[in-house]
Amino acid sequence: MSETADLRTRLIEALSLDLASLAERSLAPIEVAVVDSGMDASHPDLAGHVIEQALVEHRRAPGGEREKPRLVPVPLGTQNDSYWHGTAVGGLIAGIAPNARLIDVRVLGADNKSTSESMLLGLHHAIERGARVINLSLAASDSSKPELFELLERAHYRDQIVVAARRNFPAQGDGWPAALSACIGVGRDSFERVSQFRWRQRFPIEIFARGEDVTVAVPGGNYTTTFGTSFATPAVSALIALLLGAMPELGPPEIRALLKAHAIEVG
Repeated sequence: MSETADLRTRLIEALSLDLASLAERSLAPIEVAVVDSGMDASHPDLAGHVIEQALVEHRRAPGGEREKPRLVPVPLGTQNDSYWHGTAVGGLIAGIAPNARLIDVRVLGADNKSTSESMLLGLHHAIERGARVINLSLAASDSSKPELFELLERAHYRDQIVVAARRNFPAQGDGWPAALSACIGVGRDSFERVSQFRWRQRFPIEIFARGEDVTVAVPGGNYTTTFGTSFATPAVSALIALLLGAMPELGPPEIRALLKAHAIEVG
């Protein structure tokens, strides 16, 4: 059987998969980069899932001028979360996809904000690191669009899948990179289960997943209930990690096709 025919056979098999029970199968480990506020890798929900941690550091020269940000590794198992957002995102991915191996890239500060330079550096690191899935539960400024476009194209041709959150209040647009075609943009809906999602055709934001009343992990071993596209996005990243765990040879076009086929609503 040719490689193309074999992939076609595997895709037909994937169409019959039950995403809700896929986590119970023996799956290949899949690296998922979470570019966010960092993670508390000591949280019980993240134990055994975080394989690497780093942060984007801003330093000032002796004269007081700000130097370019740089990526600095931190010891594995660190409480690396400057806010609580990244722990929540990482915990959701780990809870849905047991095969996920998380790469923690902290770019957000204590105010849950980031400079475009820091966010781009974190995304660049995740791509060069080779993460198969990259979760961006954040939006960058409009000025970052050209650099984001270039990075996402690079990721696409390396068979890496970038999943990004739509702005919660998209009056000024859906946000970057969620609205870029090389990225899977995610909005929020009120489904009962994280394995449910809908697909909207011919719009920049393709997938809507559960983002209401979501229970998430927060630093210190605690939990809270929250809402937003930030927490719908990791559900999609985790489902992709499950699909790749079952069939690691799939690329971005095949993953998109499978997500569309498994959506509960298309329209």
